[in-house]
Amino acid sequence: MKNSTIKQHKQIGKELVPPFMQEPLGSVMHLCSWSKERLPEYVWIGLLRNSCNNKKDFFEKFYYLKEYMLKSFEEPTDKFSTILKLKKEDKISLFEKIKEIFGYKVLDPIIIVSNFDKDLRDSFLDKSNTNNMRISTIVDIIEKMYDRCCDFAMDIRYSALILKINKIYFPSNDMILKDAIQKYPLLENDNPLIDMYKISLSSLEGMDFIDSDYAYSKYFYEEMYLMTDCNPKVIVYPENDNMDLLIAKINELKKLILKTDEIKSDDKRDVIVGNITYIYKIVKEIIDNNLYDSIISRYVLRTITEVIVNIKFLCSREKDNPDIWEAFKDYGNSKYKMIYKRIEEGTTLSDNCKHFDEIMLKLLANETKSEEFLKVSFKDFADKNVRQKFMLVDEKDLYDTYYDYDTCFTHGYWGAIRESALLTCDNPAHNYHSVADIECNQQLINCCDDLIFLIDKIIVIMNSELGVN
Repeated sequence: MKNSTIKQHKQIGKELVPPFMQEPLGSVMHLCSWSKERLPEYVWIGLLRNSCNNKKDFFEKFYYLKEYMLKSFEEPTDKFSTILKLKKEDKISLFEKIKEIFGYKVLDPIIIVSNFDKDLRDSFLDKSNTNNMRISTIVDIIEKMYDRCCDFAMDIRYSALILKINKIYFPSNDMILKDAIQKYPLLENDNPLIDMYKISLSSLEGMDFIDSDYAYSKYFYEEMYLMTDCNPKVIVYPENDNMDLLIAKINELKKLILKTDEIKSDDKRDVIVGNITYIYKIVKEIIDNNLYDSIISRYVLRTITEVIVNIKFLCSREKDNPDIWEAFKDYGNSKYKMIYKRIEEGTTLSDNCKHFDEIMLKLLANETKSEEFLKVSFKDFADKNVRQKFMLVDEKDLYDTYYDYDTCFTHGYWGAIRESALLTCDNPAHNYHSVADIECNQQLINCCDDLIFLIDKIIVIMNSELGVN
């Protein structure tokens, strides 16, 4: 199934809404996870499918089981939890039919996650099997079923769907869906129609027509979690060989900064040299402490991109507003002023905040002008938001990639947390759950090339605005 493009999303308020979540479908849609909620209910069908040599063999056998179940039970009996709740005689009768069609051992492995169902045990127990063998089989079935669009999983999902076929209303004009239901078992997996049928069947199989109680699925994973080990997996990214080039670039930047001592000091020179020296220092911290693949490196990249855009924006507005350099300074100083004034006036507590000196804040805020003449602005120095500034200086690509991605780390958004702080347990029986990376084994992609790219931009600015080369 091809995912929708951003252009196909619809802006509603401050959200971009994908097609499936747009009205009228969006307000009535209930999302149900295949892997977390439905898969455990259908492991029993997975065992039946796994016992057959191929798709054709499976569906030839499953046809007889389906006919029996649709005739024998008024309510859909696709879920394993429903089967376990059947009356004793109905349950035993169903188990006998399964053994007759698929073999008497076929459901033996699921005994370990059957809520100690005596009828299941009596019907399928294979004394030659050990619990470790059963666990291994169930793990294998989960892994085969986990990708909901793979051929094995689609065979299972189709089977579950036709077990509740009498409860489904089909739109009279949906010929693709009707064809999919009739022809899916007959098609080879390389047939060009198979993907279209999979999409149509998937849209229907995911709907629950009776209830949405997934207590069994929760129990299933809890049991499997206790019976199998975690296997946290670390992603290892390629090493970067460009560290020497980065060091050469940062040394080139250092020489250019030293050359600015020959330039007459004014607000423009102060702001540009100050910003670029700030970048120089934070990049040096990355280099000296070998932090190329760290979370901190993402903070640095975001800061560098914003500093670059601020400088370019200031330069682009200088002609129309010669005082913009002073405005930039005043804006930053007013932030310091607000902090120490709150402390002085007792409107905030500072005892626990140890990483700044309030006296230093006051001295710096009063450095260029007395605080009595320093306005406190609650809007950006240029009255533009961050995105607007990127656009105005033709750096949209920087915003769309560097700034947006690295902001996820500075703000602690979930994507960044998931990527950097949690490992994936490579065990399908644990539903590939997250494991805290408390040993700090997971490193991120090395940012050396990105730093080189951004420093090159800074060197261009220094050459064009300060004339140092």
